[in-house]
Amino acid sequence: MKISARNQITGTVTDIKDGVVTAQVTVDIGGGNTIVSSITIDSVKNLGIGPG
Repeated sequence: MKISARNQITGTVTDIKDGVVTAQVTVDIGGGNTIVSSITIDSVKNLGIGPG
């Protein structure tokens, strides 16, 4: 599967680890696969991202 910044992958947020400026967001995409993304804390807040 080719992935680009414009792809949207469906999944469920399972964990968020906040840092000083960025957060690591873990997403379960099914089939025993997870993706960990690093995004800004402001983006987490603005998008309303949370577990579940």
